[in-house]
Amino acid sequence: MNASPDSLRKAMHRRRRRRRRKRLAAWALLAVVGLGIGYALSFGWNTTLDLMRQHTDWLVLTNIKPVGQEDLATWVVVEESALELGSDYLAISKEAVETRLMNHPRISYAEMHKKPIGTVELVIRERRPKALLASPFLEIDAWGHVLGAPTEESLDRKDYEVLPLITGLKVDLEQTGSRLDHEGLLRALAFLGRVDLYGYDDEQWISEVNVSDSDSLVVYTRDQALPICVGDGRISKRKLDALFETLEQIRKKAIVVKMVDLRFRDQVVVKQG
Repeated sequence: MNASPDSLRKAMHRRRRRRRRKRLAAWALLAVVGLGIGYALSFGWNTTLDLMRQHTDWLVLTNIKPVGQEDLATWVVVEESALELGSDYLAISKEAVETRLMNHPRISYAEMHKKPIGTVELVIRERRPKALLASPFLEIDAWGHVLGAPTEESLDRKDYEVLPLITGLKVDLEQTGSRLDHEGLLRALAFLGRVDLYGYDDEQWISEVNVSDSDSLVVYTRDQALPICVGDGRISKRKLDALFETLEQIRKKAIVVKMVDLRFRDQVVVKQG
């Protein structure tokens, strides 16, 4: 007796449902087996690591290697990183170490690399001092970041002696690490950068920059302590060339000068006195 179309459809539906249940059961079994294998491997791996920690030095931090420091001593970089020899090598957090290093006022960039087991490399870039604040005696970079007192390495090399002195501004020691937003200071730093860009090394001829009036910065020369008013510091290379020609004439003729003024358009005004 032939089956009706309805009974055939129902039979096919039952077969599909049985096949679906079998597939689900197979996937569930695979998942359980996979979890079991994963747990076993994880347990075995963790057990292996524990045994290695207990009986070998393979997972112990044995070497900290700072790279890129100029004024900062090696021990300062290591201390700032808070890394300790003998600590768990795998537990060292790259992000935490880099954050700690970047908190140092002299470090503008830091990156940690894990080298072959046991060695950590600390790559840093230092902020370079551009000038000295006179009150108190602190180094400052070209963007106004207060770096702190000269380092021992800088004192030994006497690098600080050639840095232009910034006067007319008082800074608190608590501001070390911060960026100063003093208009006169920022204009003075921009002026020093412009001088270097024009090819006149500021450290060779500038002894001091007074920033008490941001619109009338006064620069003092290193050899004669000659005051030069540079306005807000935005002078052209042509005017700076003319200034050096004028200074050469002043030296040759031994002219007694009260002040040199660069605030006038296309002129270098010498006030004798």
